[in-house]
Amino acid sequence: MTIGIDASPAARKEKTGVEWYTYHLLHQFALQDTMNNYILYTSNPFPDDEKSFFPKNFTEKILHSPTKWFWPQTRLTWNLLASGHQRPDVWFSPADALPLIQSKKIITTIHDVGFIPYKDIYEWKRQQYLYWTTRNAVKRAHIIITISEFTKSEIIKYYHVDPTRIVVVPLGFDAGVYTPASDSTTIADALVLRQWDLIPKNYILTISPLEHKKNVPTLIDAFSVVKERFPDLKLVIAGKPRLATRAIEEKIINSRYKDDILSLGWVDQDQQIALLRNAAVFSFPSFYEGFGLPIIEAQSCHVPVVASYTASLPEVGGGGALYHNVHSSEDLAEKLNRLMNDSVLRQDLIIKGLENIKRFSWEKCAKKTLELLT
Repeated sequence: MTIGIDASPAARKEKTGVEWYTYHLLHQFALQDTMNNYILYTSNPFPDDEKSFFPKNFTEKILHSPTKWFWPQTRLTWNLLASGHQRPDVWFSPADALPLIQSKKIITTIHDVGFIPYKDIYEWKRQQYLYWTTRNAVKRAHIIITISEFTKSEIIKYYHVDPTRIVVVPLGFDAGVYTPASDSTTIADALVLRQWDLIPKNYILTISPLEHKKNVPTLIDAFSVVKERFPDLKLVIAGKPRLATRAIEEKIINSRYKDDILSLGWVDQDQQIALLRNAAVFSFPSFYEGFGLPIIEAQSCHVPVVASYTASLPEVGGGGALYHNVHSSEDLAEKLNRLMNDSVLRQDLIIKGLENIKRFSWEKCAKKTLELLT
């Protein structure tokens, strides 16, 4: 059997959620399935160092295109049409943008539908694109994978989908990479932290693209309160510039603690892990998430987590996090102060976090996905 996959997200250099999801699934498919043939369709080639895991049953098919937004519906669709009877038996889109051609079996992953309840905080063009591609995916896919029970309920709510068509497959994380600080990581971590003059366990970290739904201004307000009790503390914001970048930059500039708030932009995986394992607290104050992968990555690094009590976050964080009112900087500040001041609470959350992450792995995620594909 031949399985076609839109592998473009995995081939991108600057990976975040969907990109890492696609990358790890492909890596696990290579380990778990030697029987079926895979065609990996991409708009750009994989970096050479990331092709090393491709087995003999993987074929990369590069389809260059001048357009970024509609590659699946244009260049990819045209190639599949031209393939005729050699078209893949099964089509899998790890993101929800499907090519405009039918296969015997179509499976897609819908990660969240936040662009519907929070449409005003998305750039109009992006919101319209996401709405259209998701509606098309919901209509045409034989099986819809989603990453949390919360997102399943949202898809049913907004698209009136038969629940039996939706399968929840939680994300995983790389336990061999997201490890706590140790003697073996000290030198490498120090080189990363030195770039921004950071001291281990002396900063609060959040990792997210600079979007309005990530609720970073609430964290900045909360940090200003915590800073009064911990004057040497810093706030580190790591994430790709997006629509809310200017608003967040203005919020930082207007803060009396602006010199201690660092907005780093996108960081690579090595930098992210070093920042994460050496943080005093990881904060994830988002208004809306389909999953919330950084929470379990922080828990794997033995870092206590404070997250908003909304959307999928309590489902994913389990008992290994403190939760706050998503609209209240005062509540977030109170939770951050408690964690900074209470070593017993910190250790309790770390232990519960380590128990929580036993539920998740890329191996489990890929195994369940393969059962659906094959």
